[in-house]
Amino acid sequence: MTLQPSITVIGIGEDGLDGLDSAAQKRIREARLLVGGKRHLDLISKSSNQSRLIWGADFSSALPRLKEAKPKDRIVILATGDPLWFGVAERLIKELSSKVIEILPNVNAFSLAAARMRWSLSDPMVRTVSVHSRPFSGINSEIFHGHCLLVLSKNKKSPAELAALLSMRGFGKSRMTVLEKMGGLNERQTTGLARDNWDAHRFTNLNVVAIHCEKGKNVEEWSLSPGLPEEAYNHDGKITKSEIRSVTLSALRPMPGETFWDIGSGSGSVSIEWLRLYPSVHAFAFEKDKRQLARIKSNAQKLGVPRLKIIDGNVPGALEKVDANPNKIFIGGGISEPGVIGECINRLVVNGRLVVNAVTIESKHQLLTTWKRYGGDLVNISTAYAGQIGRLNAFRPSMEVTQWRWKKN
Repeated sequence: MTLQPSITVIGIGEDGLDGLDSAAQKRIREARLLVGGKRHLDLISKSSNQSRLIWGADFSSALPRLKEAKPKDRIVILATGDPLWFGVAERLIKELSSKVIEILPNVNAFSLAAARMRWSLSDPMVRTVSVHSRPFSGINSEIFHGHCLLVLSKNKKSPAELAALLSMRGFGKSRMTVLEKMGGLNERQTTGLARDNWDAHRFTNLNVVAIHCEKGKNVEEWSLSPGLPEEAYNHDGKITKSEIRSVTLSALRPMPGETFWDIGSGSGSVSIEWLRLYPSVHAFAFEKDKRQLARIKSNAQKLGVPRLKIIDGNVPGALEKVDANPNKIFIGGGISEPGVIGECINRLVVNGRLVVNAVTIESKHQLLTTWKRYGGDLVNISTAYAGQIGRLNAFRPSMEVTQWRWKKN
């Protein structure tokens, strides 16, 4: 038996009611309550037997009413384009999990923009990004030479902010096209280079920016693969070295959708590179040093992963601040704190992996004891760089790192 929806979410475009199919039009005609932004509601003629609710900047104010919804209330929510593609329906489903929600999508803004630009959305070089209700710095992980970005803006200032970011990154030669009111009678396009003066333009709040990324000479790009050079980070020397970082992440074996804890995070390098691997993974960086906390945040924004959750405090006590148990844990600092390894083992999910690095004699001795107790693999990792000694050359060894790897069965 098909359950009657408590709420129907309808995607609507600039062409309003005329652009909807008969099923969507019927739902709107029969609705007792229409919910949406002012722009959405203005596309529909008012009816005497319908109430209206404007949700403003976000729809938090509408949630109490929506949580009481019943099929007989016939509530319709109007949203832009496809409500499940960077849209309102995703949050509604989470917030109103007990409700039967019907989704009637329309053509989304990315599809319209891609058609105008003649870019194929199936091309892996074409990337869709939203800075609407999301941190602006998240786009940093998508800015690569040759990428074609379709960016759903936050507001009318977004094109100028994007241009400034591209120019700061050395991508001032990138061609930008701002697309507004797509599918309507007043559709408009504005094209130029990122280095141009975009503050001189007046855009509508709803717009998509198409960017063909082109870097300038001698511009450094940071790969998404693990082991970024140390100069990619703001750090005070307390950073897991590039080669060790690569080995560490390999030992952790990241998988899509997993949650990661980075304990004694330092500059945040391991958790940041974990997040850059997959858009679906989660990471928590635990650090007690106030100066390092600021560095972690700065590095996460610079490298395009502002979703990194930063936890201030000493471990193991600070671990209680996070409810979700992790799939993978890395301990790069704080191993000498009593109970840290034991609490991490307790919190780790079944089949999860724990990786611990040690440099000092004392911490290596602790790992030896831990390995004897729990098993797993104990590995010694050494690196050396060639350098000049007088007229000759020799390898200068870095400090050896002992690494314990353990899987919870």
